[in-house]
Amino acid sequence: MEETHSIKFKALMERVTGFTRDTISRIRTNKNVASRLPLIPILIIAAVAAGVVFAKSVNTFEIYEGKNKTVVYSISQKAETAIGKLGLFGDDYKITGQVKTAKKNRVTIEKTFPVRIISGDEVIKVKAIKSTVGEILDEAGITVDKYDMVNPGVAEVMSKKGTIDYVNIDYVSETKDEVIPFDTRTVFSSTLSSGDSYVTNGSDGLKTVSYQTKLVNGIATEKTVISEQVITKPTSGVKVVGTANGGRITTGVAVSTSSQTGCYSTLTPASPIPLDENGVPTNYTNHITVQATAYTYTGFRTSTGKNPQPGYVAVNPSYIPYGTRMYIISSDGAWIYGYAEAADTGGFTASRPTNIDLFLETVSQCYAFGRRNIEVYFLP
Repeated sequence: MEETHSIKFKALMERVTGFTRDTISRIRTNKNVASRLPLIPILIIAAVAAGVVFAKSVNTFEIYEGKNKTVVYSISQKAETAIGKLGLFGDDYKITGQVKTAKKNRVTIEKTFPVRIISGDEVIKVKAIKSTVGEILDEAGITVDKYDMVNPGVAEVMSKKGTIDYVNIDYVSETKDEVIPFDTRTVFSSTLSSGDSYVTNGSDGLKTVSYQTKLVNGIATEKTVISEQVITKPTSGVKVVGTANGGRITTGVAVSTSSQTGCYSTLTPASPIPLDENGVPTNYTNHITVQATAYTYTGFRTSTGKNPQPGYVAVNPSYIPYGTRMYIISSDGAWIYGYAEAADTGGFTASRPTNIDLFLETVSQCYAFGRRNIEVYFLP
């Protein structure tokens, strides 16, 4: 089916010269202009020449919608302008192809259908032709990357009106310096009167932290630490609490005398052993958990020649060398042996080579202790 929209040559002549046939007839019978009649042929020649020039500037467009063909003549060289000025198709059509030759332009068009793109709270309305979801989003100015979520998928073909759900997901990285706050630990000292205390302030540290933030439709929903590097370590503050006048010491003890309440060891270390609030030394080189038993006086000296005393313990010297300084508590934290030194050994090392035998004052204490797991902190 073919429909033609053209400008007739007669109408073209009348547009160029401004004269119709009736106008020319009136000119011929009017005496006032009779003397000007010789000008009429000149005007006609000029009109014809202008018409020829004008006709040469007219462009021919063959518009195809499927099998339907429409021919349009226009002085515009753009198919969009020619089609739009004539109002033949409106904005419900899109040009999908155009082939230009010396004599005509072959243009193909397709009817559009409405598509809604929903992205968060935003709704974008577009007019689309049969194409993939990815192509429709691209035409709407939306670039989809590997992190984004699209439903239907970008490869799905849409041929009728519908909705596309689009979730824009971005990952943004940032690196910044952060302060590491110092902590304050409490230690107890028998060299300070009970009730007295003082605090030594610590200092903050500094670290560089790299974050990755997940943005969903521009809103931050998740922040993850990728890496961190300590530039300056913090220095802990210390609160020293005095215990010199018989104050009871249970945890947080600075061991300095053999009369420490709650401790079985009667040995006195060369310098106080600061403990944290959990009764664990704040400074040690290694830590192990082993099974321990207890023994008491046998009438002999220790393997290193020392007189037995609570605090001297029996060990496997190939595992824990003689003279090793330790701090020992039970694994459940309820029993404190205290400061100890490796000074003895025994037959238990054959069957229990990693165990420790703790020396206690009485047989009843040994039976009460039995066999239990202990935490051994090796002191510098």
